[in-house]
Amino acid sequence: MSCATVRHQFNAQHFPPHSHGEYQMIFVAAGQVRLFVGGRSYEVLAPAVMLLGNLEAHSFESVTREYERYTVTVSPRDARNVIDSRLLTVFLPHGGEHSPVIPLSGESEAEMRILFAALEEEGEPSDFAEAADSLVQLILLRLYRRFPSFFPRESSESGGLAEDVRHVLESDLEERITLSELGERFHVSVYHLERLFRAQTGYAIGRYRLLCRIAAARELLATTEMPVGEIAEKVGVGDSSNFSRYFRRETGYTPQEYRKRAQGK
Repeated sequence: MSCATVRHQFNAQHFPPHSHGEYQMIFVAAGQVRLFVGGRSYEVLAPAVMLLGNLEAHSFESVTREYERYTVTVSPRDARNVIDSRLLTVFLPHGGEHSPVIPLSGESEAEMRILFAALEEEGEPSDFAEAADSLVQLILLRLYRRFPSFFPRESSESGGLAEDVRHVLESDLEERITLSELGERFHVSVYHLERLFRAQTGYAIGRYRLLCRIAAARELLATTEMPVGEIAEKVGVGDSSNFSRYFRRETGYTPQEYRKRAQGK
């Protein structure tokens, strides 16, 4: 599994909206920060762990003069091959009661400080990549044991199937696979597939697919000068006017506004 750990110390500043194609675990070791994600804001006071999915645009605003954190990035593709799907539900898009911030205290704080420091020590590249992988799994497992309410519930029936469908939706944006074709691929009825997927993720398949497309578009807007119409086609929307409408509804910005903010123009 591919992961990297970086320790940062910042003076007060604002981090503009951005997204990653990776999962992120951020241990806030000192200070206070305001997190914006999923259309909501969260006050994050150290010590705390923030868990951010690969589909979410987010931004930070440090509240205190000094702010220290450990940031761990994890490849979703690799994680699916190594980590139990129950632990990965914490990286589903956040909203409602599904908070991305886990406050720590006492034993949980001490435990996370030890584990994140150990991950930093492993560094990247490492001659013992398996050690870093094991530490990532252990962090998620200990959080799952101590704070189960932060991990959406799943049944054994829905978990594996929903993970497989999520992988297809996140990987094949241009394929535009239909619900009927998904049902045929996984040998279940469309009704059964929709029901199990919603039970595990809290999202309808169509809604989740749109989030995947918006996430890919954000990345292209932030890192390239590709015209908006080409981006719409590349992420599987096609019609640029529909794409702009969907994008603004999900992010609060037009594609052009998002590009300017993300690129600091």
